[in-house]
Amino acid sequence: MLEQLELADNTIEHCLSDPTTQWFSMLVDDVLPNVERIWVRMEGGHLAVVHRILPVPKGTTPLLHRHRRPTGFLLKDGAYWEGRGIGTPDGLPPSVVERHLCLPGERRVMIRPDAWHWVCPVRHSVMSVNVFGHGHPGVPERTTFQELSALPPDRFARLVRDARMIYGMID
Repeated sequence: MLEQLELADNTIEHCLSDPTTQWFSMLVDDVLPNVERIWVRMEGGHLAVVHRILPVPKGTTPLLHRHRRPTGFLLKDGAYWEGRGIGTPDGLPPSVVERHLCLPGERRVMIRPDAWHWVCPVRHSVMSVNVFGHGHPGVPERTTFQELSALPPDRFARLVRDARMIYGMID
């Protein structure tokens, strides 16, 4: 998965400089933390994703969740706390979660279908590049079922602009 993550990082950089790129987007705003995503499909069906995680309001709890797809993460900007744990074979979340501070440049993968985590940005939003692989059989796409929407045009443009800045593409 780390090789696919490196390929996703290169793909994102290329696509951000190509005005003909067909981007997809999603706003996850029904759970905490809220997340903005833009992505392109890579050869082989993996998704290369720019992922902005928004701050969690004080006194609230970020969602402990698992990923339906094997996932690689490369933190590009900001820092966040992450709770990690392994759930039960029947799909229940872990009873023990270890905390880890993730810093820019850190690469990490979640490839086990029973791996769970939560993330909580430190001070301000964070941006990462993610690669999503093919789905794990029997793991639901989401734990909540509110229909998610594409990013509004202004948020889409801001995410693309901010991603370009992280890659040194100052407009």
